[in-house]
Amino acid sequence: MDTVRIGLQIYSLREDFAARPAETVASIAAMGYQGIEFTLGSIRSDPAYYRRLLADHGLACFGCLTSWQDVQPETIAETIACNRALGSPFIVIGSVPTKLVTTLAEVRQVVARMGEAQRAIQSEGFAAGYHNHDSDFFHVVDGKTLFEHVFDQTPEDFVMLLDTGNALAAGYESIALLEKYPRRSPFLHIKGYSAEGGYLAYIGDDDFDWSAVLRCAIDTGGARTFSIEFGARGEYDPHERAKTSLDRVQAILETEP
Repeated sequence: MDTVRIGLQIYSLREDFAARPAETVASIAAMGYQGIEFTLGSIRSDPAYYRRLLADHGLACFGCLTSWQDVQPETIAETIACNRALGSPFIVIGSVPTKLVTTLAEVRQVVARMGEAQRAIQSEGFAAGYHNHDSDFFHVVDGKTLFEHVFDQTPEDFVMLLDTGNALAAGYESIALLEKYPRRSPFLHIKGYSAEGGYLAYIGDDDFDWSAVLRCAIDTGGARTFSIEFGARGEYDPHERAKTSLDRVQAILETEP
C-alpha cells in the first residue's frame, strides 16, 4: 500500500480553481495530497503555468482528462502539446457521447478511433486510456455495455481509468470490473456513492467496502495512483470534503498490510 500515490481530481474544487488557481493548488498541497489530476479544459489556456504551480508546491501531475472532441485527428496534436507542457503522464478520454454510439457499427468506429488516438498518444511518450461515466454502463448496444465494448476491443495497455462512483451509480461493482479486466488500471478514481445519498456520500459513509476495493485495485488492477474525486455539490465545504476524503483513504490504506 505504501507504493500508492494519492492525488485530487481538480474537478472536485473546480469553482475555486477557476477563480484562484494558485491559492487552490496551495490548499491541495497543504492537505497532504501528492498530486493533482487535471481536465484539459481547466489548463488549456496556459498549461506551462499550471506545471509551475505544481512544482512550486511539490506536487506531481497525475494525469489529464480530455474530451472525445479533443482526441480527433484535427485536435489531437494540440491536446498532446498541452499535456507535454503540463507534464502529464496520462491522456485519458473522459467519455464518449452516447449519441455517437447508437449502433454496433458506430461503436466499432469509435473504438477504432480510440486505437488511432492511443497510437498517436503513445508515440509521444504518454499513456492513453478511457474514463467511465455512468452512461457507459447504462448504454447497451448489441447486448453489451459501452464500457465492455471499449475494454473488450482495445489493447491491454489501453488504461482503464475506473471511476468507482460512476460505476456503482449504474449498478456495477468495482471489484467485479477490476477482476474482469485485470492489470489494466494503474490509475483509479476514488469516488463515493450510496443508494441513499447518491454522489453526495462521503468516502467511508457510502456503499463501498473501501479496504476490499483498494486492495483489489492494487493487487488485481495494478493501481499505483489513486485520484479522489467528487462532483456533486451540497451544503458541504469542498475543501473540507477534499481533506476529509484524503484522511479517510489514508487511514484505510494504513490498516492494510
